Amino acid sequence: MGLACSREVFTSIFYTGAVTKKCCGELMELGKVCHDAFVKKTHEDPLYKDLSESTIGKKSIKTWNTCASVIDISPSSSASGVISPAENPDLIIKENNCKTKVELPCATEVFTSIFKTGAVTKNCCGETQGIG
Repeated sequence: MGLACSREVFTSIFYTGAVTKKCCGELMELGKVCHDAFVKKTHEDPLYKDLSESTIGKKSIKTWNTCASVIDISPSSSASGVISPAENPDLIIKENNCKTKVELPCATEVFTSIFKTGAVTKNCCGETQGIG
């Protein structure tokens, strides 16, 4: 997913916002397993750990199902449910070959600098510039 669409999906789950049809398409391309793993991994970040796991899970499923209906994919056939707390999102991301244009640590840095407070390292600035 591109940075703009990652931001839309992130905002719709961890804050409040809508996802455009274009970004829904990118989310569907990412796949449900990878989507769930990235949501779980983000929720483990100390900045978001205080948010209700139940609320984040519901918003994640709602975002996925809304996008599935916009892109005309059956939500029930594509939604496996949010991964359980016992499952290791890093392992799921690796095993399912979840691809990102910006690696997860840099994506977290960039999101944190946008939605909270924080700085972006030179390395992550380079990755972010690399995707445009």
